[in-house]
Amino acid sequence: MIIKPVEQQEIWDTFLNRVKPHTFLHTWEWGEFQRAYGYERMRVGIYHDTSLIGVGLLIVMRARRGTFLLCPHGPIFDDQTSSVSEALGVFLDYCKELGREKGCQWVRMCPLILEESGLVSVFRKFHYRKAPLHMHPERAWILSLDQDEKALLARMRKNTRYAIRKATKDGVKITSTAEAAAVHSFYEIYLQTVGRQQFTPFPREHIERELACFNAQGAYAKIFFAEYDNTLVSTAFVVFTRWSAFYHHGAATLQYPKVPASHLLQWEIIREAQRNGCRFYNFWGLAHDRFISPLDHMVRRIRRSHPWEGLTLFKTGFGGFEQRYISAQDCPLDGRYWISYAIEYARKLKRGL
Repeated sequence: MIIKPVEQQEIWDTFLNRVKPHTFLHTWEWGEFQRAYGYERMRVGIYHDTSLIGVGLLIVMRARRGTFLLCPHGPIFDDQTSSVSEALGVFLDYCKELGREKGCQWVRMCPLILEESGLVSVFRKFHYRKAPLHMHPERAWILSLDQDEKALLARMRKNTRYAIRKATKDGVKITSTAEAAAVHSFYEIYLQTVGRQQFTPFPREHIERELACFNAQGAYAKIFFAEYDNTLVSTAFVVFTRWSAFYHHGAATLQYPKVPASHLLQWEIIREAQRNGCRFYNFWGLAHDRFISPLDHMVRRIRRSHPWEGLTLFKTGFGGFEQRYISAQDCPLDGRYWISYAIEYARKLKRGL
């Protein structure tokens, strides 16, 4: 097996379209987005003889706490490959050497490898350890779109179906756009959500660049809005790839709490994804200890809850299935890694994750 750069988008896209990964963080567009942000990025392929069996997008992240080599939701392997364990080992060893070459203090893998695969032992063999904090969702809620709208509605939680009908009856209107000017309206609602839920927001420039990068290439992104009484009350930033749509950012106001606009917003996104030929709608991250019913939600509110519990309840109401990936894995390259480890672990405790 050998690893070498992949410099043609057609080769990269053809591979990803064949394996249909449940992420957009390895698309060609995401690499261009990172480059627009000023990060060095490399795209490499894992070859068995002349066959491309895996790809890895690698980004040199330079932060105040240190420099590290990141593989976001990767590497990604052809699911028909029988030698994934060997290929993963070759890739992990390659990343350690590349990290040292780039002056990194550690390597961080956020693998899109299912938890039940048993491949965590390969990470241990190459001296990787569980990271103190995840960077990308390690639990994803995914809805299969290979059924008609009637069947999709039937598989939803009863309260979710009721909310969609009520929002429709209330006169909620759904619009969407890929225009850059829409980021202003999105960000106003987004900041309200940040103030209410106390999380660190992405800068407005981040949203603008992400929208621009995806709409300049093969995949695309749109911003959806739910409007009630001539007021924007809910919004979602959605990325569309060949096979999947991804709910990447979302926000809502509390101006009309009895109007379930966000439910209708998601339903219309699902319908558009299906019309565009997507096979899956990815609701993105979940609370790590997923619960099933509203009763669980009420009981757990008595004690300290995970900050994503309410959002998890909302997402799972639309039906679907959960995928659990191996936790983020770090390989320390020098002693400065442990300073970052302590900072990130403290941040995890503060956020209740």
